[in-house]
Amino acid sequence: MVMVDTAEHTRTCIGVRSLQLTATDGVPYQVLNGCRVLVLDGRHGEVALPLAQAARAQAIPIVLDAESSDRPRFAELLAAADVVVCSAPFPTAHTGERDLLRAMDALLSFHAMSARFVITTRGERGCVMMLRDCAADCSTEKEVYTMQDLDAALAAPQAPSADPVPTPRHFAFCPGAGHAPLPLLCCDALRGATVVDTTGAGDAFVGAAACALVRGLNHADLLRLATFVAGTKCGGRGGHANLPTAEQVRSAGLLL
Repeated sequence: MVMVDTAEHTRTCIGVRSLQLTATDGVPYQVLNGCRVLVLDGRHGEVALPLAQAARAQAIPIVLDAESSDRPRFAELLAAADVVVCSAPFPTAHTGERDLLRAMDALLSFHAMSARFVITTRGERGCVMMLRDCAADCSTEKEVYTMQDLDAALAAPQAPSADPVPTPRHFAFCPGAGHAPLPLLCCDALRGATVVDTTGAGDAFVGAAACALVRGLNHADLLRLATFVAGTKCGGRGGHANLPTAEQVRSAGLLL
């Protein structure tokens, strides 16, 4: 059941956790035939982990929608992921770091050791991508040391734009002495979006990010596509009803 608060534009999901699939149920390796990206959400770890291991052996990228740390084999799934997408509470809860940027750095350093980047979604405040590779395609505009620094930089006025899909801004996170700065890309939420129901927005964001990986989009365009899809979805009730069509995405200039 999903309860939507139309005044506050929030929702609460109430459900019963389904039975866990186990290895004795069989691992559906056939789903990897022709697969170009494997998306996992941390559930059914006994089946998901060998599937992830098989995907890695075939050089199939693994995207992990990291929601909760208390699921079986989650730590191993996190360590196997090429891309991690999570909401703002997860990095700090999982790592124990109070600052979000330091928590994302800790995820890359000690938990998601195979990940190329981590994306944290922040609702109406947009999203933040932290990349492991200091030589990635991100020029740095400003160094930041904490999430407070980053929020202050993001609050600076920008030139007006008629494009509803924001252009990501580039920063460099400086963890401290002896550590090279890590590239950050920050994308604001979709401009002018009407929020009716956020149910499924996270799934829409993850799905769009996976699509961007398949299409070979760069990091900035990945964030723009995911922001557009998730933001558009929030304009309608339910998890699927207001997802944008392929034509809408192309009209927004987000896919070739």
